[in-house]
Amino acid sequence: MKKIKIVSFSLFLFGMMVFFGTCTSVNTDSLPSSAKAFLNKHFEGIEIVSVEQDAMNRDYEVRLENGVEVTFERKGNWEEIKVKKNPFPESILQTLPQQMVNYVKTNYSNQTIRKIERISYGYRITTNKPNNVELTFTKQGAFVKEEAK
Repeated sequence: MKKIKIVSFSLFLFGMMVFFGTCTSVNTDSLPSSAKAFLNKHFEGIEIVSVEQDAMNRDYEVRLENGVEVTFERKGNWEEIKVKKNPFPESILQTLPQQMVNYVKTNYSNQTIRKIERISYGYRITTNKPNNVELTFTKQGAFVKEEAK
């Protein structure tokens, strides 16, 4: 029985080391140039609080002083943008398919965009609480579906 406890505890510790070892803190100099350019264009003057790189898939997670979190893939293209309290930057919305932005502004005018994700076949937008929804769009911006969150 004692051996089982020791083995179980050892496996637990190993699992924790693997889990916590997948993310490492890096400095902003290690960000790909396209990620730096994106941050400078859309979040000019806002300080970067932390940059972490996932060792498994090499994504970069950037946290800004205003609470915005941006995830970049290893080449520096954004994958996900989360905005907590601030409105979603208009400059980013202008880079997205206009049909998608118009759909959200028309059909969800009383809600605020809190997260935009790039997914394999398009985009996923999550709006704010209490009536938050997740909207899925194609790469061209055509509406696909809505899910309550």
